[in-house]
Amino acid sequence: MTTIRRFLLAIALFSLASPAFSAASPESELTHELDGTDILYSYEDGSTYNVKYTTAGVMYRFVSGGAPESWWGPFPYRAFKTPEGAYFLGWYEKGYGDQITHLVDLKRKTLYGSGIIVKKDGVIEHFQKAHIDEIKRSVP
Repeated sequence: MTTIRRFLLAIALFSLASPAFSAASPESELTHELDGTDILYSYEDGSTYNVKYTTAGVMYRFVSGGAPESWWGPFPYRAFKTPEGAYFLGWYEKGYGDQITHLVDLKRKTLYGSGIIVKKDGVIEHFQKAHIDEIKRSVP
């Protein structure tokens, strides 16, 4: 992993540990504008995911994985809308130990994903850019 990637991963992880994502975070700064949004996206490595943002939380499925119809979640998430109109969000997968962060730009159809994914045989440090292939929006 390059120094720049390690630096960006450290910033993303620090952001999750910062007061912005703590229980003391002012709810007025958080947004639920993504609720009712369903996106299909593909990472640079070819893996494809489908994520639904709902009032109950984030639900996702690994479309290019071994069980493409299986949904994970919902996991409660928190999101901020950036001044540029993108969404910075994160969630913790209780029971699994995974911590995921996304920066979603619906206008540019890009998603940046970062995560610590806990497996039986170790931890995966996820850090990739994705292209959003499809966006569906409905009323939550």
